[in-house]
Amino acid sequence: MNQLAKNEYFVHPNVPGQVLLHHGSHRHGVFSVTSGRRVNMVMWCKSSVFREMKKFMTDFSGFCRECQFQRTARQVQHLQELTVCYLTQLQYIEK
Repeated sequence: MNQLAKNEYFVHPNVPGQVLLHHGSHRHGVFSVTSGRRVNMVMWCKSSVFREMKKFMTDFSGFCRECQFQRTARQVQHLQELTVCYLTQLQYIEK
């Protein structure tokens, strides 16, 4: 399995009485039931507002929690790099 494929996996813990909603076009799957039983409720939702937004938006990553997490991680990394750069310049000026 290549690195990209490894990054695509997210295992969500199953909690009785809770549901998981996801955008249907995201790759998804389930593990085999090893005990008890699984009940699935499948819904398809259509939204004229969303279809209208698609005409103007090309990035819907704000709807995805994993995409939001990755974006935040990149922002934190960038701020850390800027801090190191700033501190390095400050030390250079003080010498």
